Amino acid sequence: MFMLRYFDVLQFREEKLMKFAISAILAAAIAALSIDAAFAEKNPPGVNPEHYACYRVTPSQPFKPRQVGLVDQFGKGVAVVVRAMYLCAPVSKNEEPIKDERTHLLCYVLKTSKAANKVAVVVNQFGESLMKIGPLEQLCVPSLKQIKK
Repeated sequence: MFMLRYFDVLQFREEKLMKFAISAILAAAIAALSIDAAFAEKNPPGVNPEHYACYRVTPSQPFKPRQVGLVDQFGKGVAVVVRAMYLCAPVSKNEEPIKDERTHLLCYVLKTSKAANKVAVVVNQFGESLMKIGPLEQLCVPSLKQIKK
C-alpha cells in the first residue's frame, strides 16, 4: 500500500513538472513570436516593397513549350518553359499601399536540370532564415492582365 501511494506521489510530481515545462516552452515560443512579429513589420532596406498573392491558373488554350537560356546569381542554364502555373497579383498586406497595381507576374513551370545547390540567408518581413536552395522550378515574367466579364 505504501508503494502505491509513493508511486502516486511520483506520478503527480512528474505531471506537475511536465505541465510546468510545457508552460515554459509555450511562454518562450510566444515571446519569440512577439519579437518576430515586431521585426516583420518592415521591409529590409533596398528591396522592392511590392507584395504578390499568387493564384493557380488553368489556361484556355495549350501552351507551346519553348526553350530559354537563363543566367542568374546562381549560375547559367537552359530550360524549357512548359506551362503557366500561377498568376501573381499585387496585394496590400496589412493595409500597406500597392505601389504598382498594373504589373502582375505569370509564373511558368520549367523543365531543367539547373540547380543552385547553395545555402543562403534570406531576410524579409517575416524574419531571417537559413535556406538550402535547390533546383529551379519556375520562371515568373512581368505581365498585364485584364478581367473578362
